[in-house]
Amino acid sequence: MPMSPARPTDADTYVSLSSGRTVPGVPRWAFWAAHGAALVNVPSGLWRVGLAAGFSLGLADSEMKALHTPGRGSIYLIALSVLSEAFGALALGLIRP
Repeated sequence: MPMSPARPTDADTYVSLSSGRTVPGVPRWAFWAAHGAALVNVPSGLWRVGLAAGFSLGLADSEMKALHTPGRGSIYLIALSVLSEAFGALALGLIRP
């Protein structure tokens, strides 16, 4: 007996009950993978912002001076944090209209 093509079930698709809508038929794994990709950059972004604020957070004073932070190097660290968070948020665009 030939097998019929698998149809998505309620367990395979995620129905968003929150304020955000998802594209119909988005698999649950894709929903969580997109949110994981968006959130994976948060710890390193917070670390960079802490460095930009002048907290050493594990770096030696010589490394802080090489980064020119706090100072003009802080602009680079904050811009890098914002850029990485923006690219991470683009993953949510794959599952939301």
